[in-house]
Amino acid sequence: MMSKKITVRTGSLKEAAKEFIDIWHQIEHGNLPSGSIDKISFSNQSLLFKTLTPKRVEILEYVHGENGISIRALAKKLGRDYSNVHQDVKILHQLGLILKNEKNEYYVPWDVIVTEISLISPRNSNMPPRVVNG
Repeated sequence: MMSKKITVRTGSLKEAAKEFIDIWHQIEHGNLPSGSIDKISFSNQSLLFKTLTPKRVEILEYVHGENGISIRALAKKLGRDYSNVHQDVKILHQLGLILKNEKNEYYVPWDVIVTEISLISPRNSNMPPRVVNG
């Protein structure tokens, strides 16, 4: 069985729109993607790291191992304050990294979260590559 993955990356809205249009054109020509394309884009690395904190990654790892869990049970299992866990789960749910089942319990469908951080900023995207020998 293939593992289900989501990509979390940095990039501009313009880049995301171009990718969407490219996929749209592929579909128009009969080239359907082999599976869903699950991505979340952040405008910069700072926002990505501010959002995916170590405590939130811990929540993702723990919830992934459960078939569904309430926030109260999760806070108890992690030994954390309910309100802090509630806030973290709320943010992860808004991003689509944590989902809710029909029993209103939270679960993580992803087996892998791939992180892509672009090192090309708008100000240096036209600069030629540079090789540094150490």
